[in-house]
Formats: sequence, structure tokens, C-alpha cells
Amino acid sequence: MESKKIALIAGSNEKSIGRLIAEKLQNEGYSIWIYGRNAKKKDNNNWHERACDLTDNICLDRLFIEIKDIPDIIIFSADSGTGHGNLEDLQNEDVNKFIGSKIIGSLNLVKKVITNKPKKKIVAIWLAGKSSNKPKNLILFSLINSALNSLVAELNIYYKNIIRAYYLETPLISPSTLGDEYILKYGINLGLARKPEIISEKVIKIINEKTQPGIISLTGSNEIKGRM
Repeated sequence: MESKKIALIAGSNEKSIGRLIAEKLQNEGYSIWIYGRNAKKKDNNNWHERACDLTDNICLDRLFIEIKDIPDIIIFSADSGTGHGNLEDLQNEDVNKFIGSKIIGSLNLVKKVITNKPKKKIVAIWLAGKSSNKPKNLILFSLINSALNSLVAELNIYYKNIIRAYYLETPLISPSTLGDEYILKYGINLGLARKPEIISEKVIKIINEKTQPGIISLTGSNEIKGRM
């Protein structure tokens, strides 16, 4: 009997885009593993939730021991989290937490996959904003976008035999735990937000249609941008 494919997905919050994507992949027969810093342990019908901080390698090792295999799909969310606010107003702890979870977490997870030398090719998708000029209160978020943009490009050059890396340009989402907080805090027009289903459907297309790796535009065709 063929083993189920495994998806490892960030986003344990109730309204997380990661949870919505996980539900769609579960319906397609995947074994789902959702992680988050504050996730509650859950195991039910090929659905598993675990608390895991990717900046902690011991925690990451324990997670992979439980999974018992290298995931076929990895989906990493780079939402704004604690990363919005003018630099002079941000707390050092929030800056460190944001950069750590998005950059160090990404690198630790990718390194874990690479060092295990999987025999299958892994699909890794980062959900992050466009690498473009941002308002003053998103300067830290802009930095993260640029870094992840570069990481995806380099993975597709130097580790293309192991990983198919994607950067899906992801706008403001609502309903969404962090998206709704941002809209409320800065008085953003709700009409500017996109529905989470649009993102989840695009992710499923990327996976099922085996889109060429790279930076993917949300709208229109699966446009590849930047250096490959």
C-alpha cells in the first residue's frame, strides 16, 4: 500500500491561511502536520497539530522524529505578525522574534530537509508579500520579503535536485487572525483585503500543476518573476 503524502504547514490559529490549505490537502489524501508556537497537540484522521518553534533545533528534530519521514510539501507563512510598526516604535523583543521565526526558522527547516538527503523532491512554498516599497510601518516586513525572495531564488539554483521552491506573493488577507488585527490597527479599507480561499486555491494549483519554481504572482497566470 502506497504511503500517504505528507504536508507540513505553518499556521495553527483558527483563521490561519495555513489551516485552510491543510484542509484542502487533507481532502486530497495528504497526511497533515500543522505547527505553531502555541499549537495544542492533536491527532485525528491523518491530521496532526504540534507546538514547534523552528528557531529551536531540538524542537524541530522532535517534530521530524514524530513525522517519521521528510514531508512532501512544506508551506511557510511570512505574515506580518509582530513585524509591523515604525522602527522607533517596535520593541527589540518583537523585532528579534519576527526575524527569528521568519528567517532563522526558514533556514533551519530547509537545512533539516537538505541534510536528510531525501530521495523525493520536496515542494516548499513561502507565502509572503511582494518585494516592493512598503509603508513606513512595514519596513521590517519588507526586509523579510526581500530575504525570503532571495532564499527561494538561491534554493532553485543550488538545491534544485532536492527542493522546488516557490514564493507566492500574498496580499493582505481577511478573515485572518493577523490580517484582521492589522486592518483594525491601521484603519485599512477592508475592501483592499483578499479572501483566504484565493490563496489556498493558488497553492493547490502550484502543487498539482507542478508549476515552474520561482516567484509566483497571485493574479493572472503562474508568472515567474526574478532570477531563477
